[in-house]
Order: sequence, then C-alpha cells, then structure tokens
Amino acid sequence: MMDNTRFFLILSLSLLTSTNVLSSDANAPTSITPEVTFHASKVIRLASGDWFPYTSSKKSGGILENVIDHAFKTQGYSIQIDYFPWMRSAKLVEHSKYDATFPWYPSAEREKLFTISSTPLIHVETVMFYHEKVDFKWDHIADLSKYEVGGVLGYASTELLVKHGIDIVSATSMEENIYKLYRHRIDALPIERQVGLSMIKEIAQDDSNTIRVSDKPLISKPMYMFFPKTERGKELCDIFDKGLNTIVQNGCYDLLLSHKPCH
Repeated sequence: MMDNTRFFLILSLSLLTSTNVLSSDANAPTSITPEVTFHASKVIRLASGDWFPYTSSKKSGGILENVIDHAFKTQGYSIQIDYFPWMRSAKLVEHSKYDATFPWYPSAEREKLFTISSTPLIHVETVMFYHEKVDFKWDHIADLSKYEVGGVLGYASTELLVKHGIDIVSATSMEENIYKLYRHRIDALPIERQVGLSMIKEIAQDDSNTIRVSDKPLISKPMYMFFPKTERGKELCDIFDKGLNTIVQNGCYDLLLSHKPCH
C-alpha cells in the first residue's frame, strides 16, 4: 500500500493527462500506427480511448488493438489509431471523420447511428468492486440502493443503475472512482473486471485487499466495432468481419487474447 503523497502524485498526473486530451481539438491526438507500410487508401483510421488492458495509447497498445490489426492484415489493410475521450471518438466516426471506433456495446439508439460489426470483438463482464469494510451483498440491482455507489456519466453501467433508480455518486473518471473507493468515500463501484484490476494495480498499488471484487456480473455481454452509417462504412465493416472471422477460425484470436504472439 502506498503513502498518500505518492498516491496524490500519481492521481494528479493521471488527471493532468486526461485534461490535456480534452482541452482542444487543435492538440494532436495520441496515435499508434503499426510498423507496416501500405498504400494510403489501405489504411483504416480508428478512433478509440484508453481502457487498459483492452485498449491503450501506449506504444505496445492493448489486446483489442492487436486483434483488430491482425484482422485487417488478413484482408490487406493496415490501421492507424488515434485516442480521444470516448464520446468524441463516437462522434468522429458518426460524422465519418474516422473509419471506425471500438469497443462499444450495441443499443437500439446506436444501431440508428452506426454500422455495427456482426462479429463481436470481445465478451466482457462488469462486476462490482467494493471496500473491504463494507458488508457487500446483492442479488438484484435494487439491492445496490443501500450502498454509496460510484459511477461515471456516459458509462453503460452508470446508465443501467440510474435506470433502476440507484443514486450514483458521480465522478469525472474511473481513476477518480478507484481513488474514492480506496479511501472509502464510496462503498462500491461497477467496472469491467480486468479494467478494474489493472487500475487498482496501477493507481492504488494495493496489495492489502482494501478493494475487493464481487464475482456476480452486473453486465455480461459482447462489445463491437462501430463504423459510419454510410456505404463506405458498410464496406469496411464487411471487410473487418471477414478478417475477424479468419483469425477466429485459424486460432490467432485466442492467442492474442492470451497475450501470446500470432504470426
């Protein structure tokens, strides 16, 4: 467990980085381009956000960047990924400024705005993380009303809880929520399992079980690639689906999810 000075320094640097990304369209986005040379027309421009271990603006990228790169390579395409706040990524693709964005949960509203891949990128689970001092038990979403639950506006988990009448202690980011949970300023927090574990390790560096995990899933469903609702968007979606199915069938997909190389 780290001391308060070190904790606040790490949190401040994290928030400063987020502020820089949000501050101005004139700022160049964080970008990753795999080291492969293709004709410009064969480069797919993707917009995403940081959601480690699934996506990451760091040079090595995340699990899904590798999956998408391999899928498009089977069809003769390369990718370039720029990182933005999530809602901005969606808007950029909706207005055809970028070719696709990932990963997203589908919904009736989103189906009206985007061409959605027929093959899911990954199946994920959102679970409840809670403080060790809380007697945390739940069977139905309504049971969560007796706890101080953190959330971030725009997240599917937050929308689900609000829909069921759960009062949310709002924060600007999941990093802020993890800090609040660590300090027991909230009782519990919904977050994707692997993302939450990664955040605890990086931000809280907590090895004392201060933050614990409830295994019961709040959300368990697949996430997809979104393309513009245009003819080109439909064409690129078909190309991606074909490539993704190829690496699923040849075993490359499972290797990449296991952090193993696929050649």
